[in-house]
Amino acid sequence: MQNNARPWSIFIVALVVVIAVVGLWLLGPWGSNAAAAGLEGKTWRLVSINGQPVIPNSQAMVKFEGGKLSGNSSVNSIGGSYQVRGTTLTLSDLASTLMASADPALNQQETAMLGILQGQLSFTVNGNQLELASAQGKLTFSA
Repeated sequence: MQNNARPWSIFIVALVVVIAVVGLWLLGPWGSNAAAAGLEGKTWRLVSINGQPVIPNSQAMVKFEGGKLSGNSSVNSIGGSYQVRGTTLTLSDLASTLMASADPALNQQETAMLGILQGQLSFTVNGNQLELASAQGKLTFSA
């Protein structure tokens, strides 16, 4: 009887391992969770910086997809990586093109936005509104 039980026990252990691996794969990259689902797949247009409205027709926006950030910081294109843990968003490798605008207000808006988009930020997604906050300030976006 024990000879019949052994193949079944090996099968059950193998099945548990496969289920665990598939479960980890479905959870995505390290640090990703359900909160990232509300953040990803939308184009978030900047609405305000520290409660002050952005310049009308500003091109400032961000998009989060699969650990990569892309967007526009008012004048320049931006890109980098991100990781989500709970309600904390960690940005890394943030890079930008190096153009300047003839409009000093757009340059100032960009400087303020990039100053906030550094390192760890807290984030809140409420429907079509995204808020990113750090010690340097708060950005509000709309999808």
